[in-house]
Amino acid sequence: MDAIINDLSFINNVFTPLNLIGSIFIFSLNGLILYVLFNRLKFDSIELKFILFLCILEIIIGIDYFVLSILKLYYGHTFFAPNNIPCIAFGFFTSWAVRYEFIVVTVLALWRYLLVVHEIQLNMRLLVIYTIVGISPITAIFLYGLTNIDARPGASYIMCSPITTPGQSSVILNVMSTILLLLPCWIITYCYFVIGWKANKKLNLMKIEAEAENNDAALKSIKHQKFSCCVTYFMRLTIGYKRPPFFDAVIFEMGLSTVVLNPIVTVSFQPEVNNEIVFLFVKLRARIEKFLRNLTTNQ
Repeated sequence: MDAIINDLSFINNVFTPLNLIGSIFIFSLNGLILYVLFNRLKFDSIELKFILFLCILEIIIGIDYFVLSILKLYYGHTFFAPNNIPCIAFGFFTSWAVRYEFIVVTVLALWRYLLVVHEIQLNMRLLVIYTIVGISPITAIFLYGLTNIDARPGASYIMCSPITTPGQSSVILNVMSTILLLLPCWIITYCYFVIGWKANKKLNLMKIEAEAENNDAALKSIKHQKFSCCVTYFMRLTIGYKRPPFFDAVIFEMGLSTVVLNPIVTVSFQPEVNNEIVFLFVKLRARIEKFLRNLTTNQ
């Protein structure tokens, strides 16, 4: 059984289609958010501008995953080999783009945390500086691997990683890279946890008032909001560990799921975009129900 699930061709045939589906989902989700941003809302807040930037970055990552998945399905797992051009190109760009996305999400989470918890509003210029400062160290590390033609596929051959040649410099840079990955994850989790905690305290006060007034509609809305807070918090904990080939592929899919879920988490804290998306789904549902009703009536 282990020989089958750890076979590289088997892993490629199972997980590459999942990556293809994930890339299509990234297109669809971020395309919907972009539609809402351009057609329903005005870019009159820093938050909406950063969400726009995040969506564009997500679509670029989606294109990267889509192209890679098509090539992997056509050429098989041998598309990647240690230090070959595809491995170096995708290893550098994909790793860098995902890290860039994490930095953008981190800066947005920090902006929301300071605004909601401490009532401090950072301006756009400061957020851009934070983003540049945040992405600069990992960019320098990955450029070192790129200029030294240093990239190798993981145990599953699903994706390549830069800076994998054994040596003291690689160990130091990989430790730094790991820390630079963990810091945004911790900051994002902390910021949204504290925001959720404060929101939950307010919801508890509203619940007491609603119970005193026997307001069933308000109680139902509060339960829904508390459920959303819990779901959003646990979605932020989707991040991975390490690996034989099959488990390496599973971990990569967990990382991809983080990329896929980031816009959902981000938008869930933005009521304007969130409400517009819900409204679009309500309209779509109404049209489907009308179509089915007309269909049954004609029969």
